[in-house]
Amino acid sequence: MKLAHVIWRRLSPDHLPASDGNIIDITYRLIDKREFDLAIRLLDFFTQDQMKHSTDVNKRMMVINRAQAYKWAKDNDTCNKILSEFDWSASGDNFKLAVAILKEKYDEAYTVMKRLKHDESFHKTFYKDWPLFKELRKQKDFTLVYKECYGEPFKVQQKTEETKDENVEQ
Repeated sequence: MKLAHVIWRRLSPDHLPASDGNIIDITYRLIDKREFDLAIRLLDFFTQDQMKHSTDVNKRMMVINRAQAYKWAKDNDTCNKILSEFDWSASGDNFKLAVAILKEKYDEAYTVMKRLKHDESFHKTFYKDWPLFKELRKQKDFTLVYKECYGEPFKVQQKTEETKDENVEQ
């Protein structure tokens, strides 16, 4: 994959946004499938300083995915080091939320959640679907803040052997 993307980027620089999107998608799926080591190897390569990205947003998405891959691989020190290498203050609330969660600053995360409830590009389903939110969902105040933001209880899909999917309130 590394070689394919390097060649793709070199031969078709106008396809840089597509290459970035593909890398983000593949590494997100690896994280979601708990393939942290492979995600780390790819993201360590694709977030190097000499690697060009189509936008700062795409680079930051890769950095957040890289940091969370390390965090879920139980390497909090590397996760925090990666996050500290960037100035997130001018970033959008979606990035501020990700950084707060990865740094386990849940009160900050709740504050950002309340601001994001008005952002049409940030869907409430992300809280259920994205691996980034798995630890936040376990926090006792999460369901209260979610309900305050969206006016409905937080529901997750549970699969059991006896039933297909059923909604379960938390």
